[in-house]
Amino acid sequence: MADIFQAISEDNLERMQACITEGTDVNKPGPNGLTPLMHACQEGKDKCVAALIKAKSDVQVQAAGGLQAIHVAAAAGQDASIQALLKAGAQVNNQDAAGMTPLHHAAKNNRKKTCDLLIRSKATVNMPDAEGNTPLLTALIAGSADAVQSFIKADATDLTVQNKKQQTPAHFLAAMGNIALLKSLAKKGLNWNAQDDQGRTPVELCADSGNAQCFEFLLTKLGGDPSVTNAAGESLAHIISAKGHAPLLGILKASGGNVDSEDANGCHPIQQAAASNSVPVIEALIKLMAQVNCADGKGDTPIHYAAANGAVEAVECLVNSGADINAKNKAGETALHVAVTKGDCKMINALSDKNIDVSLRDNNGNTALHLAIPLHNTEVINTLIGISVPPNSQNNDNMTALHLAATLGDVELVQNLIKAGADVDMKNNDGETPLELASAVGDVPVVKALIEARADVNSKDGQGMAPLHKAVQNNQVEVIKCLKEANANINAKTGDGETPLIIATKMKNVDLITMLIDMGCDVNIGDINGTTPLHYACKLDLTKPALQLIEKGSDIMAKGEGNNTPLHFASLNMNKQLVEVLIKKGANAREMNSEGRTPLQGIRLTFAKFMKQLMGEDKGDKKEDIKIDVSEVLNQSGEKLETQTELKDTFCLLCRRRAATAALLPCGHLCICDACQHERLATLKQCPICKKDIYGACAIFCEN
Repeated sequence: MADIFQAISEDNLERMQACITEGTDVNKPGPNGLTPLMHACQEGKDKCVAALIKAKSDVQVQAAGGLQAIHVAAAAGQDASIQALLKAGAQVNNQDAAGMTPLHHAAKNNRKKTCDLLIRSKATVNMPDAEGNTPLLTALIAGSADAVQSFIKADATDLTVQNKKQQTPAHFLAAMGNIALLKSLAKKGLNWNAQDDQGRTPVELCADSGNAQCFEFLLTKLGGDPSVTNAAGESLAHIISAKGHAPLLGILKASGGNVDSEDANGCHPIQQAAASNSVPVIEALIKLMAQVNCADGKGDTPIHYAAANGAVEAVECLVNSGADINAKNKAGETALHVAVTKGDCKMINALSDKNIDVSLRDNNGNTALHLAIPLHNTEVINTLIGISVPPNSQNNDNMTALHLAATLGDVELVQNLIKAGADVDMKNNDGETPLELASAVGDVPVVKALIEARADVNSKDGQGMAPLHKAVQNNQVEVIKCLKEANANINAKTGDGETPLIIATKMKNVDLITMLIDMGCDVNIGDINGTTPLHYACKLDLTKPALQLIEKGSDIMAKGEGNNTPLHFASLNMNKQLVEVLIKKGANAREMNSEGRTPLQGIRLTFAKFMKQLMGEDKGDKKEDIKIDVSEVLNQSGEKLETQTELKDTFCLLCRRRAATAALLPCGHLCICDACQHERLATLKQCPICKKDIYGACAIFCEN
């Protein structure tokens, strides 16, 4: 097969005939997807074309994309091949898979003579392809000016046709920028203000292309509308300014167009020009009386647009023309803020050279330096430091740049800010210093850098928390060590009176508790309620820490919130090990709290028995009554008891099964048993006997 294609390329008719004689299939596509006939048409080998047709090559056979030989010949401008194909039965209006006829292919490739030939051969000049493009539109899209002339001369050509995007010949003619073509069509009745499916008119497309002659001709001779706007509300001046076509502005103004209008977002043409860094357009607009300080819907001025797009030359031009370099948008941002968010050091320096106020803050109180810190852009931050942005300026939360940097894990940044004069002890709205924030996140290098800069390791925030409290709260072990080495007060109290040791205990962090105890924390300092670490350890059933605290000398009879002792909590948890240690250390199991309860109450009778055994009050099988003064106790009839025996003969009014062992407070009636005192007292609001309000109960006798 390859031999026949090579023979055609070499125009070797004899060799090609030999290939056919040897049995080569003349209708089979080769490596390039074309049949031998198509290949010959593409190469312009007229003799080979004639021979192949004579050898019964199928002129209607299709290659990839639905191409036929006549399509290939038209695209290549091989008129002789086209005539031979037509004579052999090829159809002049056959369409390929994209709906393109031979005339489309000729138009696309600017084959004027071929277009003329096909038109003379009765090709349909207005046949649309799959996109709705006629051969004329195809020629215009491809910029095939010569081929366009063929269609203009053809009387049957529809000059107002629309494709599926509602684009007309006028749209493409305007975009081509061919003044000769425009003039030739001046009296052809084209609609120069027709809109495509995007709302664009020919005048807009011409403004976009920037051909001054065509633009002026459209506006002055063809009736183009100078006030047209697109779907985004952009005027012709916006389009011209964005593209940098300065010469068109004067033409537009002279034709009645507005050079200072707003689009849907409130943007003016001069802002578009600033964004495009088009100094000639800016100068032209200013000359035409455009406002240099106009603001869009967000309050951004041309200076903001220039800063956002790195348009250094535009900034200089605007400032020299009277633009306010310190202008703020609705967010309170200056051009410097904008340049920082873009990471543009060149723009930052350019603004500084034009004397922008580097200390200005946005609506959140942030300077440009505040905005730069979270971006981790060292070059930008150093540039801002270099132009003297104040390092200690505070935003609305009273955060300085150093506060922000302290939590980012960038010790070099922190050190650079300190070198630039950042105050290491400034406080934010919560009273926090940079050291406190760094301690919370556990950044050891940053903590060390701040300590080396003499940050106050004992400074307290609004809640009375020091850096050490924050480090403990967040389990930052290495930071705790750093702060301890820097002489931080390990017994400092928060506003609630909590020491680091209390915080660690409430967190149930056994390792941290051990570390703080080993560091020498005072084990007997309580919070504002007097609750010590031992209270919390017993309450939270932390056996190991509680034993450590007892070993270190914790006061086992200290009274915390509600006048509870550690034993109250240990007994409620029925922690035998802790209860045994506390009682053996001398804890009083009959010490009452604010509710009149002792550690022996509110627990299971079996555990109470265990505790009494530890106290030496339970003698095994030998049961002895506890002698108490019964004269102050009232029976269930409201009479004072006379004998000890009456204590055991009075039954619980709640369960009516067990002996009553506790008198309600304040009335003194003997009403409930030990079990009900533990399980039901909290829901009992009144004494069952006298109906008076109660606040607790006092055990006067325990069941054996």
